[in-house]
Amino acid sequence: KYYKFGTGLTPSDAYSENQVEYDSKSQNVIILGSSWQASKKMNLAADISYYKKANYDKKLYGLSNLTEYVEYIEPIELEDTINLNFGTEYMLDTNIPFRFGFYTDRSTAPKVSESKLDPVTGNMKKQPMHVDNYGVTLSSGILSQNSTMILGVKYGWGSGRMTSFGADGEFHIEKVKTKNYAFNLSGSYNF
Repeated sequence: KYYKFGTGLTPSDAYSENQVEYDSKSQNVIILGSSWQASKKMNLAADISYYKKANYDKKLYGLSNLTEYVEYIEPIELEDTINLNFGTEYMLDTNIPFRFGFYTDRSTAPKVSESKLDPVTGNMKKQPMHVDNYGVTLSSGILSQNSTMILGVKYGWGSGRMTSFGADGEFHIEKVKTKNYAFNLSGSYNF
């Protein structure tokens, strides 16, 4: 995305909605999926997603010295990335499904590296966070002719690296670890 603010702005009017324009760019993606009914009680499904590498410039206006807004360019690099999803449903009874899934959510940002230097200062430059995430899902419930009630849980984890600005005025690399949990209760009734 790039944001273009009007010319001659002061800090008080920099965020006026009528002065903001943007253009969104995203990676091309190809998704292939398949499902298979292994038996009357079991279904299996999987898909693979390929995100194609993309590079573009994000044009921004920013405050340069607390009084003047200037245009600057932020180069955006997105890497080739493959993500996978797998799921299965097993019917314990005619109206009680048990579902399990595994997924990946790998980052499209380039890997954080100490060798990426700012051409002006020669110091390591700020880089986008790169975290690869993975997760599992479980759910079960009750299905009837007119209603459903499903309870599910998701657990995700990830690791990667990011740059942070240190007290010495330079960027440093930090390790990142993520964990997340989600519980879901859903239901429906058809009249």
